[in-house]
Amino acid sequence: MDVSRLEQISISSRITLPDFTVKEIFMGFYETSNTKSETLLNIIKDILLRYELDITKLRGQCFNGAANMSGKYSGVQTLLRKLESRVLFVHCTAHILNLVAQDAMKNVEMINNFIGVAKDVISFIRDFPKRIAIFKDLQATCDENLPALSSFCPTSWGANFTYPCMRVKSLKTIAANYEQILFFLDEISTNKTDAGSKANGFSQYLQSFEFYFCLLISIQALEKIEILNAQLQKSDLNLCELHEKVKAILECIVEIR
Repeated sequence: MDVSRLEQISISSRITLPDFTVKEIFMGFYETSNTKSETLLNIIKDILLRYELDITKLRGQCFNGAANMSGKYSGVQTLLRKLESRVLFVHCTAHILNLVAQDAMKNVEMINNFIGVAKDVISFIRDFPKRIAIFKDLQATCDENLPALSSFCPTSWGANFTYPCMRVKSLKTIAANYEQILFFLDEISTNKTDAGSKANGFSQYLQSFEFYFCLLISIQALEKIEILNAQLQKSDLNLCELHEKVKAILECIVEIR
């Protein structure tokens, strides 16, 4: 579901020209009443019919790992292969990368705790107009060019799988506004309310070595993953190039350690 509160799917086609160059064509967003595999298959069939594309010439399909798309028994990829057996299924590599990044962060307790607090701090400031006004005033007194806090979304995806980008952008805004966030939390913590108590708890954790260390190391690692994420979505990417890019990013992350 997108920001307009409509359930939509995006469709792109990837074609090989006579000179063996690859071209990707965005075919549009299509509203759907539900995300059942049969419904999505009908949308795909309708698109192929509208553009006069012969399904017998279809050779590949690429989706995320959701059961309705990639399911072995009743997913869209299985239903398509029943119509054309030569349609190979490939799990989206950018999606796999993001799942790996998410699981890796969850399995490191210190990073997992840090991510949870970072998300909560941003929500604590952004979700209330009065707090946003106070925070903006603090920013203005220090540096008018400070970026606004960017929301942190640990589970959802952008339309083009920009998950690492969303995370690292959010963490960078925390780093840029670190002092202003502490000033803000100290000001709110003077209130004898639940919000004041919560702000005091946030302030103590943000001033700890653990928080600042996790902030810096997460930004460094996610910046590398963001680069790879963008590369994985190139239309002319091949398997050998993919392997080399993943290897290079792994080496960079190991160097950080």
